[in-house]
Amino acid sequence: MGVLNMSSEIKRDIDVYLGECLSWGLKDEEERRDAFSMSDVQPAIILGSGNGTDEHVKLCRQIISKYPDLDMPYYWLTHHYALKNDFDQARAVLDDGLLASKRKRHLCDEYGWLECEAGRLEEAVKWWIRCAIFQQVSGRLDCYAPFMYLAYIMRRYGDIPLSERLFSVTDSIRSIRLDDIAEQKLFAIVYTANIRLILTAIKSFAKKYISG
Repeated sequence: MGVLNMSSEIKRDIDVYLGECLSWGLKDEEERRDAFSMSDVQPAIILGSGNGTDEHVKLCRQIISKYPDLDMPYYWLTHHYALKNDFDQARAVLDDGLLASKRKRHLCDEYGWLECEAGRLEEAVKWWIRCAIFQQVSGRLDCYAPFMYLAYIMRRYGDIPLSERLFSVTDSIRSIRLDDIAEQKLFAIVYTANIRLILTAIKSFAKKYISG
């Protein structure tokens, strides 16, 4: 069904979703601090991302209190809550981080992972596209996952040329693919999603930001 033959309600839903994916008010800035070399951040790093202890949460909260515009503690806290299936709390952490942090693309990447884990592929794709746009516009390509996941989705629905273009961007950052279990898990979520919205958004993003 072409766009001209869609009902006005369906077209409105697609237009709203495209706007959410492609037009976003927040700005991604370069983060010149290296969290992994900051002495007062080291204790949280040593405990590890997603560590399930109250001590790790306390350390991350302390870092956020001291460096509210540093993205990494929000990232670690998100993993902590997501691994406990507390997706609402994880989203609240990411929302706070996106408002406060300078570098936002890594948190968009994490938001995509979170929503995929929660089984909400439309939301995951939205955040992957936002992360990908930040990278394409700035030229700072350091998050491979958004391009990789979008590539898998397009391959699953038969758009091999676009899939290969997205995999090419993935490989320019890191040569990596999902294992069979992770791939099947992704495709199981794809089957439950509004694929019309997702495919329209990915193709619109690629047309503007992915060469070829």
